[in-house]
Amino acid sequence: MAEPLLKLFTSLSEAKKAQMRTGFKKLASLFPGLELEVVDVAVRTYTAAGDTSVSEVASTFAVSREDAVNVLVALAFVAGFFSTSRTETAQEFSEASVAGGIVENSDVPVLESLHSELGSKAVEIKSAAADESLSEAILPSLTSFTAVVDLRLGIGHDKIAQKVPVLLVRLETDIGAEYLVFQMGKAKLKSVIEQLRRALEQMAVAENWMKDRQ
Repeated sequence: MAEPLLKLFTSLSEAKKAQMRTGFKKLASLFPGLELEVVDVAVRTYTAAGDTSVSEVASTFAVSREDAVNVLVALAFVAGFFSTSRTETAQEFSEASVAGGIVENSDVPVLESLHSELGSKAVEIKSAAADESLSEAILPSLTSFTAVVDLRLGIGHDKIAQKVPVLLVRLETDIGAEYLVFQMGKAKLKSVIEQLRRALEQMAVAENWMKDRQ
């Protein structure tokens, strides 16, 4: 068994390991039948094809949002192995995962199947991870965006005189437990969406410019 890998896995929190065990258990229920879809989600989450939302995973695999989160955590665990320069074999990886409390013996076939499939995408995953690391350097980076529509009521003369929808937003970054909560109306939301649309177009232009100079 690869001792450095086992030491790394055992250092993870019990809560995170329990989450991954649950994720692999749910993935086992999707095999066989949805292997290609599972691998596609893992690859898209870790490459330039774009992040995969919890809602998308829940819809694709017909699971709850909680299960979708656990599935994404489990997939990130395997894909993350290929984002580094580690050289352990599939057997060493699975043995350390079992010994480290990350996956149960009954779910090892799923882990090894994912290891094999994602291993064929290792170059792509490692390159994307390096790009992501560079893009997140220097400043705090967004790790979570949550938005919920609330109905705001205005009461006047002992009755509801006004009603308007308001978007409540929570942003979290990678600098610890700090987060920002704010609200916006429909007009501001439209403005933000338009700014983000233009920013996405500009990023596409920048990416095309880089491709022409490779």
